[in-house]
Amino acid sequence: MKKLFKLTALSLALAMTLSTGLAFADSQNSKSKGKEEVKIVKKVSINDEIINSLKNKVKVENLELKETKAKNLIQISGNIKVDGMDLSQFKGNTKIKIKLNNVVVNLDKDGKFSQLMNKNNLDKLVLGVYVGKVKLYEQNIDTKTLPTMTLEKALQTAREKVAKIPALENLKLTDKQTVIEARDALNDLRRILGMGAATNVEYQTMLAKVNQALERIRFLESTTLRWIEEPKLIKSNNAVLAGKLHVPDNINNLVVKVNGEIIPTIYGAFRYNVNTNVANLVVTVEVNGVINNELTRVVANDANATSVQNVMNLINALPAKENVKLSDRDDILNARANYEKLSQENKALVTNLAKLIEAELKLRELEMAQLSWTFKPTAFSDGQYIGKLNLNNIDNSRVKVRLGTAPNDDIAVLNNGFVLLTKTGTEIVAVHVYLDNVIVPNLSITIN
Repeated sequence: MKKLFKLTALSLALAMTLSTGLAFADSQNSKSKGKEEVKIVKKVSINDEIINSLKNKVKVENLELKETKAKNLIQISGNIKVDGMDLSQFKGNTKIKIKLNNVVVNLDKDGKFSQLMNKNNLDKLVLGVYVGKVKLYEQNIDTKTLPTMTLEKALQTAREKVAKIPALENLKLTDKQTVIEARDALNDLRRILGMGAATNVEYQTMLAKVNQALERIRFLESTTLRWIEEPKLIKSNNAVLAGKLHVPDNINNLVVKVNGEIIPTIYGAFRYNVNTNVANLVVTVEVNGVINNELTRVVANDANATSVQNVMNLINALPAKENVKLSDRDDILNARANYEKLSQENKALVTNLAKLIEAELKLRELEMAQLSWTFKPTAFSDGQYIGKLNLNNIDNSRVKVRLGTAPNDDIAVLNNGFVLLTKTGTEIVAVHVYLDNVIVPNLSITIN
């Protein structure tokens, strides 16, 4: 059997063209579109492995409509989170952004976004999350189901948030989030009031209180010994505990200890190589020999968390085979990952492994039911066929497409669901889809 045709930029461009409409395949118009697509594909230089690692990790939160002073405009706001990462680290071609009905909207480093849109005919909203030009996530939203921030609601929310701010003389750093929430509520109110915010007495009174509280918080931050980065484990080849303190100029003789051992600090930052035999890591901060109890932190040593009993507990927590759902995927994968960390001797001590295997088999069965052909392999040039699978949030790396069933049969190129294969002659060729190297029966087809 002829080896599969490698997926070139041109082939991928053809694939993208076919996905939007196969009827264009032989027209002169489609050729010019194909050339445009090639230029776009060549500009994207994003590691597929990185992209695949980001997929299925996108969360959309706090979607809301907010009234504005303009009658025909409404503000859409929300949060995008990608596995809890700081989105500011993605720049250039890898910048993460969203599209609202094809309007490109940038995100701040925390993943927040806000966009004014014409509310006429805005019954449906298509929200897509992209890294570069690659789509990570898409959601179709009925805007009638979204909560709407009205002027009355914005006023009430602002009143409640501002009322929670303590008096200046009682304000502490622990009140910072309360002040920030009040500031955000006032920002929502200001957007709805528009130019009227400048003359609204209640708004201006609340704004003065919030600004005074923010100024006080900034002063406390500059003069208070505090954690800038809470102590946490960083997993690489060796587990490392790291953290960083803000140390005011007037503080000397500061000592950081982990389980009683003095750890060197540089401008308040420290790194400590973790002993895997220790269950908990107790971080203490001393000034002139006196422990600051408010800064003491206890960090669980995850490097020591994997044990036979821990694995058995994770497996026992899984539902019975007949009750397994797609939403149990993360728990099943976590149980398997922890089992694989055990030594061969300890693996033999896990007495409930059968339950894990049954859960995995049921999960795979459910995932197979989620896979489908968006369109089946279709001839687009001499001997070349292209199709597209709807992966339905299943990781691309777990899915394979083969011609035939022998282990050494050619594997079709699969990229973000697109399948590209080449065959010669007029013989009928079987095409099989595999999930975790197991055939998905209802997706097997033939081409000739």
